[in-house]
Amino acid sequence: MKPRILAAGALLWRDETHREICLVHRHRYDDWCLPKGKLGKRERFLAAVARETEEETGYPVRVGAFAGELFYEVKDVPKTVLFWHCYPIAEEPVGVPDPDEVEAVAWLRREEALARLTYADERALVQAAAGGSDS
Repeated sequence: MKPRILAAGALLWRDETHREICLVHRHRYDDWCLPKGKLGKRERFLAAVARETEEETGYPVRVGAFAGELFYEVKDVPKTVLFWHCYPIAEEPVGVPDPDEVEAVAWLRREEALARLTYADERALVQAAAGGSDS
């Protein structure tokens, strides 16, 4: 039996109003998606979501409430991605996104983001989570 891939992702909102969200464009897949990535060895989900979000967007974040989970397969291996609402703790990025992974970072109004997201399951997650709050 193949091991399950575990990953953490962010619904990175500009602020608590949940009107503007950050998406990343990955040139390797030519897609627009939510920032996310695999857990490191012995890394916990909350640490991974903060690390991956900063690596892919340049923004250090405050991790808020759990936002949902997605399940899919990558090369016949099951993958679980847990998502949290996140908020930047700096107005401008403090780092540069990893150029090997991310080609562009965009802050979009929720409606624009829903239209731009490549994957239907991520669109559904954003749509469902957008009406919720961080409490």
